[in-house]
Amino acid sequence: MVCNYPFTVEDYRLNTIKEITKIFLENDFLVSDFYSDSSFAFDIIAKNEDEIYLIKVVYNIDTLKTDVTKEIQRFTMSMDIIAIVIGAKSGAGELEDGVLYFRHKMPILNIRTFRDYMNGIKPSMYSGPGGYYVPIDGERMQNARLTKGYSIGYISNSIGLSRRSVSLYESGSSTTIEVFSKLTKILRENISKPMDLREITSEWGEIKDDYVLAKKEFFLSTLSALAGVGLAMKLFNRFPFDAVATSEDMNIYLTGLSEFPDQVSNNIQMLRNICNIMDRSPLIISAVSTDRDFISGCPVVSIKEILESGLTLSIERKTRKLERP
Repeated sequence: MVCNYPFTVEDYRLNTIKEITKIFLENDFLVSDFYSDSSFAFDIIAKNEDEIYLIKVVYNIDTLKTDVTKEIQRFTMSMDIIAIVIGAKSGAGELEDGVLYFRHKMPILNIRTFRDYMNGIKPSMYSGPGGYYVPIDGERMQNARLTKGYSIGYISNSIGLSRRSVSLYESGSSTTIEVFSKLTKILRENISKPMDLREITSEWGEIKDDYVLAKKEFFLSTLSALAGVGLAMKLFNRFPFDAVATSEDMNIYLTGLSEFPDQVSNNIQMLRNICNIMDRSPLIISAVSTDRDFISGCPVVSIKEILESGLTLSIERKTRKLERP
């Protein structure tokens, strides 16, 4: 296969992000700004009426680290987001078209397979230990077998497998390409089950976040203090915000934590852009009381205000002040 990728890894990354953005726009998605800091856990976020995608681009998927994938998984699980890594190669060579890869449970596609996926063509093959595998649509396989009048025993004898193996395939188990080819030949029907990325990411379950203890003490003390008043918070290391906060009335805020509001990070514009795309609210939580009610359109609430009045009421007060003539 001829390599068509740019010469440098950074060129690959920049050009791939441009191509991904184009694909999303062609499919009527709103797309966030491109975040050039490659240390972030993502590069772009895109949303339409039904779905939100978070995309991370890497050239060699073997370089994808556990702390990055955990960060992505924790964020996407808390926000009902589909996360994908787009890559070009692994130690075994270039990523193949039409194949879904995994690293640390993260689904990985090459750019061509991603384009197909967004155009409704889902991959029906994945890479695993020892080779490539095909998920079987068990119900379709069983219907094809019964329609043709074949017994499980006939199928197992014809392709040299145990009856138990055939039964497992009809229950939805995956199989090797070789066995899939034999089943397709005898049943004369495509019995593969295309893979849906939303289903894959929904199976991650709860991701432990004990590694975020590397955060500075202020963040951890804030987390502890606000937990007592019903404000649930998850801390993040590799996003242009510090936490996702869920208020007492279940509103979700992408949150910057600041010991001093005048020292708010330059990431605030990125925070606002992400919130606009995801239709979420931005928030800055300050360790000290301040006269500033908003910074760049983001409400600023002190820890003291939250402890005394709750987050929702504190934000409502500031909003009413802003709306006064």
